[in-house]
Amino acid sequence: MTREEDRSASDPASAARYAHLVARGQILLKAATTADLHRMPTYELPDGTPDPLEVLLAEREADDR
Repeated sequence: MTREEDRSASDPASAARYAHLVARGQILLKAATTADLHRMPTYELPDGTPDPLEVLLAEREADDR
């Protein structure tokens, strides 16, 4: 499951974007728990790279939706 799929499960507006893909069977959505963390990718970032969480939070704050 991707982060987008995980977010769509909690956000009805996002879920609508995936509804047609789910209906056609092109993607499968399933619940993820902390027990699944070992299967999720991790990435090493070079020194000086902005914190991804801080970038995401700043983008959300700037979004007027």
